[in-house]
Amino acid sequence: MPYAKDGEEKRVMTVQRVGGLAMAAMLCLATTEARAVPSSRTERNGSIAIAGGAGYGIITGDSRFGSEFDQGLGIDILLRYVLGPHWSMGLGFQSQVYDATPEAQTANGEEKLQITDIRFDTYYYRDRSKDASQYLVLGLGMYRPEIHYQEEGTVSFPGENLELSFGMGAEIFIGETWGLELAGRAIGYFGNGLTQEEEADPDIAPPTGSVALGLRGQAGVFFYILR
Repeated sequence: MPYAKDGEEKRVMTVQRVGGLAMAAMLCLATTEARAVPSSRTERNGSIAIAGGAGYGIITGDSRFGSEFDQGLGIDILLRYVLGPHWSMGLGFQSQVYDATPEAQTANGEEKLQITDIRFDTYYYRDRSKDASQYLVLGLGMYRPEIHYQEEGTVSFPGENLELSFGMGAEIFIGETWGLELAGRAIGYFGNGLTQEEEADPDIAPPTGSVALGLRGQAGVFFYILR
């Protein structure tokens, strides 16, 4: 399986997209800061939030995933449990698709990488008494990758592995218990991306690394079930 590709061109495109995502994140934070006015609403300890949304992501790195796949759309379902004024814990489910690069489509017949994950999140909120509650989030979980090929019905399964993520976002309240959520997250996907059969094949050169970095922006809605 060839891994040669125009790495410099992809690096330039990745830097440009990262710059765009960073600019969008700064604009979102500036907007939420402007909306961060005091509110009588308080998420009580034990309250539960249900959230869902969609996002756009890019992937890069030296593993097979970072080398042969590029960008795509995904969806999220999130559950959060309020622990106190600044802390929440959560459970997240995500399905993200990354399209194959033109080189991978030509050389290997790949179409897309689909990653399904489940993770445990820890949230730190800056000030939950305001209508735009900004937060930092650290996540740890497992992901299941599927590589889909252009030949109909052909899928390979490199195997589940560990993921680690860090991000920031804001809950922008429209009503007392619901609103819009804007967030960005960097995700580290561990593993070289090869199946067991490919690792045992001496004709397949392994990737130069075993970590891929996904960068993702997302928007959605949330609803708090207050105690």
